[in-house]
Amino acid sequence: MTPDKLLEHTIRRIKKRLDLNNDKSNKISWIRLAIILLGILVTILALFFSNEILSGIAIFIFLCGFGLVSFIHHRLKRSIHKYQLWETIKTEHLSRATLNWRGIPSKNHTVNSHHPFAIDLDIVDEHSLHRLIDNTTSLNASERILTWFLNKDPNLNLILNRQELVKELIPLHRFRDRLTIQSNLISREPFDGNKFILWLNKLNEDKPSNFFLISIVGIAVTNIVLFSLDSLGWLYSYYTISFTIYILLFISKIKSISRVFEEAI
Repeated sequence: MTPDKLLEHTIRRIKKRLDLNNDKSNKISWIRLAIILLGILVTILALFFSNEILSGIAIFIFLCGFGLVSFIHHRLKRSIHKYQLWETIKTEHLSRATLNWRGIPSKNHTVNSHHPFAIDLDIVDEHSLHRLIDNTTSLNASERILTWFLNKDPNLNLILNRQELVKELIPLHRFRDRLTIQSNLISREPFDGNKFILWLNKLNEDKPSNFFLISIVGIAVTNIVLFSLDSLGWLYSYYTISFTIYILLFISKIKSISRVFEEAI
């Protein structure tokens, strides 16, 4: 079987698995709805007959059942997403194998127009060598490959060493696909290492001091102790004072915390 035929066969298998998992997902969605409706109905009936114990047991059972089904549904949806990514990857491989340029992603790189062979040898362009073999998931890796292609003083030993490394990776197609899937699960956009390093440096600048961390942990522990003593009737509600201090400290750092949270999303 030729490589392109093998890819087509793999894509058909992935599509069949996707259809099967989508059918399962639809059925589980109806099961979740049925659990909610049944739980509400049983709880109302139990309350109608003034049986609070039975009502509590029913709520507990249906919450556990709903949580279990939701967990299974979440894993199934994650599996569907991975299969969708895998289908996209295999489709791109097939496009490269058959020179279907419409199916090959294009990355925009700025190249010096006076370069002696970048344009003439189709190193960079809509139908270029770089676009054909560039299946990287990060901008930095894509730029590195382009730099190797445009090197006007290549090192033969270095090139031969890279070719040996590539030969070792050629049969590991599943390993390479898994790496690509994991990268796409993190971000759909190409990973930019330069932006990530800048973000890390900025994050270190906004890092709370050790004194702040120790203080907020100490106040949190104090809140728990004072609340416990108040619940036992041994002290008055002094925990409201420590809790107020805790909230004020948290508010003082809310801007940096929210910024990190937004950037992480």
